[in-house]
Amino acid sequence: HGEVFEANVGDVEDDALPVFAGPPGGSAQMLAMWRRLQPAFAQYGLALERLALSGRGSWRVETEDEAAVELGRGSDDEVVARSERFLRTLAQVRARFRAPLAYADLRHADGYAVRLRGVTTALPAAKAKTTY
Repeated sequence: HGEVFEANVGDVEDDALPVFAGPPGGSAQMLAMWRRLQPAFAQYGLALERLALSGRGSWRVETEDEAAVELGRGSDDEVVARSERFLRTLAQVRARFRAPLAYADLRHADGYAVRLRGVTTALPAAKAKTTY
């Protein structure tokens, strides 16, 4: 119901409960955002595990497979729309590089930055030349 309460861990039957972290008084807003983001991410095969709201109003999610996505600030509608645009293109990016998501930053005005597991843009260190 968006109300903060303390629960005895032994009484909790569902191990898959999400984790929320945010400022005092933000629980109802966090639950509302969770209810909008969770199905959007699930549609693309990403199970959300954690939702965080910073004191400055910036949203962040973490997935079950430990990928982090910085959603940024804005109205709930703006954050959800930004997330949906990202999710629509993520499948193409993952398919092209055949790698799972590690991190994404959606706080850019005209796009996003992404890091995939096992994919790097750094050149390998040059092999030492041996002279005989």
